[in-house]
Amino acid sequence: MGFIHFTVLPDPPLDLDSQPEATPGYHFEELCDGCVLAYTIRTSEWEALKPAFDDLRQRVEAWPEDRPLLILMDMADPTLVFTPRIRQEVDAMLNMISGRQGRVATVMVQSILLQVARLYTSLRPLKKMQHRIFFKRGEALSWLMEAYEAPFWGD
Repeated sequence: MGFIHFTVLPDPPLDLDSQPEATPGYHFEELCDGCVLAYTIRTSEWEALKPAFDDLRQRVEAWPEDRPLLILMDMADPTLVFTPRIRQEVDAMLNMISGRQGRVATVMVQSILLQVARLYTSLRPLKKMQHRIFFKRGEALSWLMEAYEAPFWGD
């Protein structure tokens, strides 16, 4: 039996001003040759986030069943608020992905939002999907890639 060695990737520089965004307040990118769906959220305004949730929903529906669904949600902004509408959409998304194989990594800063998110996710266990909260984007991405590279399939 061989061992797999993982290296924690450094946090990539994130300059949202120089990257195109679908709408102000969020940015989408595919990381690791399209293996990871990565969303960087920088607003709590629903009108700005609705396209991000719509985009994520479409991508999840189209994601191949034979590949782990790996999602990075970078919410490392201390001004973000977990509004009732956002909680509703997160709940709908969790229901949608609950039975899929994969992982969701959420990047946050130490804040009240972090405590709310921890409580919320602990009350919403997922069937096959794993979820973790990180403080560094590089650590979150490394954890996601472990799932892609390691054979963890099976019911």
